[in-house]
Parts: sequence; C-alpha cells; structure tokens
Amino acid sequence: MAVHSGGWVLVLVLAAGLLGRNPLVTAATGLLLLLVTLPWKMPVVLLERYSVQAGLTLLIMGLLAPFAAGRLGLHDMLQGLRGPLGVAALLGGALSAWMCARGLVLLETEPEVIIGLVAGTILGVGLMRGIPVGPLAAAGLTAVIYEMWRWTAR
Repeated sequence: MAVHSGGWVLVLVLAAGLLGRNPLVTAATGLLLLLVTLPWKMPVVLLERYSVQAGLTLLIMGLLAPFAAGRLGLHDMLQGLRGPLGVAALLGGALSAWMCARGLVLLETEPEVIIGLVAGTILGVGLMRGIPVGPLAAAGLTAVIYEMWRWTAR
C-alpha cells in the first residue's frame, strides 16, 4: 500500500509527539494512522468535517460538569466574578475566545500551520517547561502574532 504525503506528515507528527512526550498528540496521530490503514475512508472524512466542533462541545461540557453535578451553583458563579481576579478571568476568557476564533479560521484556511504549532509546542514543553494547551489556543496566538507582523510590515 502506497503512503501519500499526508501519511508521512502524520508519521512525523507522531514522532514529534513521542519525542516531546505529548500523549494527546501521540494518541491522536496514532489513531489517525490506524484509521487511514482501514479500507473505509468515511471515519477520516467524518473526523475532518466534525471533530473540531465535537471536541469543543465536549470541552465546554467538561467545564460545565461541576454545575451539572451540583458541586457549583449560581452563588459560586457570582462569587467567582467578584474582585480583581474575577474581572481578570472575565477579560481573559473574552480575549481567549476572540483569539481562539482567529486560530480556528487559521487552522481551516492554512491547515499546514499545524506542523509549526506541534513543533513549537514540543519546544515549549521541552525547553520552557510549558504545557501543551492545544492547537486552537496556539493557532489563535499564532494568528494574532502573524496579523501584527503583517501590520508592521506595511
């Protein structure tokens, strides 16, 4: 079976995930490599089309789960918005959502940027003691940096 160039990119990303000790990148890439070896192409097509929205939905559900479980309520939410930390969290959340929206557009229009994001994440984890926050946040920051770069280059 011939491997297309996208398959080789997946192999490189898998190697980078292993070298960078990033279990999420490693697992996701390994599963994709497994899926592309199957005779059915529909799972990859469905992932390509729906996985980002499904993943974001699961992430939001996970963040709201303490409310659903009854461990947090309206009083806790209002307390969390009081004071400087609450205001900073509100602003941070709004800025992060704005930035990640730009990251989603970047990933949809320039999917090859994921290689730089994965490599940069591995460098950040290995050299700067960072944590892999995910491609959407990294792409959002990348999009903002790139927009600033293009603006200053005028």
